[in-house]
Amino acid sequence: MQTDFSEIAENGSADFNVVCKLDLSPFKADMDKFPYSLSKKYIPDNLYVSSTVHVNKTIDGQFDYTVSHKGLALNNLNAEETADLFHTLDTVLKIGSAESVNIQIGTIAVNALIGNEENIGFAYSLKAVGAEVLA
Repeated sequence: MQTDFSEIAENGSADFNVVCKLDLSPFKADMDKFPYSLSKKYIPDNLYVSSTVHVNKTIDGQFDYTVSHKGLALNNLNAEETADLFHTLDTVLKIGSAESVNIQIGTIAVNALIGNEENIGFAYSLKAVGAEVLA
């Protein structure tokens, strides 16, 4: 739904936020049988995922960077409540922590937008016509 770079530093690091909307209606439609029918009313129709990662340009090359966890929030939950929810889900479903899920989301988004040799993203695809990283 939206992307945003903030806290942009001269060394090429920045915070990157992406907000995605997931329609859970098809998932909820399949929750008619017990015990899923008991929890159906607690699941929202839409899930908004706000992933914020810190992107740090490395000195290895023009399009080399690292991605680290900054924050993850679901719908109207704050970061702490989201981490607690992921802890509970990880205990039951083994999906990983909020931090590990956030790094996965953030890395996919940054790779699509910026890219590098292994992951051809939008900015990296412009390298063939002379694009350079200025920082």
